Amino acid sequence: TARAIENQLFVVGANRCGQDKSLVYAGGSRIITAVGQAVAQAGDDEAGVIHALLDPAEQDRFRRDIPCLRHRRPSVYGS
Repeated sequence: TARAIENQLFVVGANRCGQDKSLVYAGGSRIITAVGQAVAQAGDDEAGVIHALLDPAEQDRFRRDIPCLRHRRPSVYGS
């Protein structure tokens, strides 16, 4: 969620679930909007598929309202 907000973009995080001989996997794959809202989430213990309809206009509005990219200073960190 934090990466989605910081970078002002949609994030799709896939995570394995279940277990094998020695490890237990947490699951919980998610699709998160640029404003940090989880619009789809998988369970923790059962394999599955998640999907969501994402609106690029929402991302554009968020970037317009909070214009972080305008505050970049490339001269500080090189070319």
